[in-house]
Amino acid sequence: MNSPTGKAPRDKLEKTGTRHSHSIRFSDSEWYLVEKAASRHGIPTGEFVRSGALSAAEGYSSVPPETNLSTGHAALIEAIYRAVYLLATISREKLIEAGREEDIEGIVVEARNAMVHTMKADLE
Repeated sequence: MNSPTGKAPRDKLEKTGTRHSHSIRFSDSEWYLVEKAASRHGIPTGEFVRSGALSAAEGYSSVPPETNLSTGHAALIEAIYRAVYLLATISREKLIEAGREEDIEGIVVEARNAMVHTMKADLE
């Protein structure tokens, strides 16, 4: 929850050096969206804006990836996953019939390596 001044409570701030106040401008509708997002994450609005700006400047997001997606995007990803899974299952059967098990294993290894690499990047 915001303090009366709109700044994050001091106990929630890292003590990394002197901080200075800077102003930015939002339209009422933009600020409303920012306030709703901060509320969903349970943090003060100013800290939400600050954290988002610093994350973008550092080249990563401190918000878990699933919270970066709208409900529509998450549904789209699920639908794509199901379609790809179905097509992969059909293709797998055809590749096995054609004696191409090594190709299947190579694809599986590449997919697992990509997943491990992506998950490690999220943890760093």
